[in-house]
Formats: sequence, structure tokens, C-alpha cells
Amino acid sequence: MINLQKLQNLLYFTYFFLVYCQLLPFLCILLIPIYGNKINTMYCKFCNDYFFKIKLITTKDSEYIQSGFILANHRSIFDLFIDLYRSNATVIARRFAYFGVLPLSLLYEFTQGVIMIIRGKDTRQQIYQKIKNKMKIKSGKVIFFPEGSRLHYTTLNSSDDVKTYLKYGLLKEIYNDKENLPVQLQISSNKEHVINERIFKICNNIVVKTHISKPIYPADFQTEQEFYDSIAKEWYNAWKITHNDVSIM
Repeated sequence: MINLQKLQNLLYFTYFFLVYCQLLPFLCILLIPIYGNKINTMYCKFCNDYFFKIKLITTKDSEYIQSGFILANHRSIFDLFIDLYRSNATVIARRFAYFGVLPLSLLYEFTQGVIMIIRGKDTRQQIYQKIKNKMKIKSGKVIFFPEGSRLHYTTLNSSDDVKTYLKYGLLKEIYNDKENLPVQLQISSNKEHVINERIFKICNNIVVKTHISKPIYPADFQTEQEFYDSIAKEWYNAWKITHNDVSIM
């Protein structure tokens, strides 16, 4: 027997994917000569306000950094519509994700910038230099997701829990970089409730809470581990702020 709710979810998700991830970004690309880079911001704002109708609540310990790295939690494809939109940063993307939503990727490429990573082709040092070169000619800052893949944990009990979820390759290069570029955390709640691609479900009118941390400078720490500990501490604090209320609407 056909589950009508699942069928409805699938049809709605297909509509979203074709119109908002393919057609609309393509049209926005054509408008870049008229609106410039701000067309990307206009696109994301339109999606958030009129399609998803999210209720965004933001707290912050600091203004956004102008140069450096922004670390965000990875929850769903909605990351593209909230994290890149808020940070206005160049994004690091894997090849599969880049080509999976190609018009959207090209829109970001022509505005904020996209750094496509192909695992196994370059060394970590080469990848890091590629990232720095691209960020300098684009937005001046890069956003990436140090958890590596979409994670679905619902609780964090301490900063030690955070450290078990993070991947440290790029963070190691940031720490060893003599330019002392800062990292800043951007942690958001309920992104997986706006879009859950595992079950092809999209919800509207979701409350998304985002917290922006203070900048963390590698040179302030004697060892890599102290640097990682500080990131985990700020991540956990931001998580508590954004997840202190379980309601999503």
C-alpha cells in the first residue's frame, strides 16, 4: 500500500530540488551582470523568507571575522541556505556535492566562491594552500564543516563529546600557519528539521537558532591540543545556547 504522506514528501522535495536548487540558481547566474555578487544573498533570503519561512534567531559573542575560517555544524543540505548566507564566505565542497547541485554550486562559485576538494589527489598541505589562494581572491574567509559529514547527534554532554566528532586535518594546517588566521564558530539548531534529505522531508516555519563565537587565534595556544580544546569548548558553549530549547516551531 502506498504511503500517501511519504509520496507527498517526495513530490514536494522533488519540486524543491528542481526549482530551488536547479532552475532558480541558473536564473540568478544570468542576473549576475545586473546585480553582482549580491544576487546570491538575494537568492538565499528569498528561499529562507518565502519558501522555508524560517524564523531565525541569532546571538553572538563577536561580529564576523573579515579574514580566516568559519566552522559550522553539518546537519543537512539546508546548511547551504543558512550557513553560507549568514557568513558570506567561500565554501569548501566535495566533488559529489558540487556536481549534485551544479547550478547552485556555480552560483556560489561566481559570487562567494567554491573550493572543490578531490580526496586522494592532493596532499593536505596542497589543499590548504589552494584554500588560502582562493579565499584571498574571493571573500577573504572560508567556511567549512569540520565534522566532515552530516551528523545527527541530538545531545552533547561536554566539550570532550565535541572532540570525538571533529576531524582535525584542516585544523592542523590552520594551527601551523604562520599567518595566524583565526577560526570562528557558527553553530545552528534545527537545520535538519528544515530539510531532511534522508527521508525527503521539508518543513516550513522552523525556528533556527544560530550562535557566532568569538574569534580563536592559533598563536594564543602553546600546543595544537590546546587549540583544539578551545575550539571544542566554544563549540559546546554555542551548542548549549542554540539547543537549550527543544521546540522547533
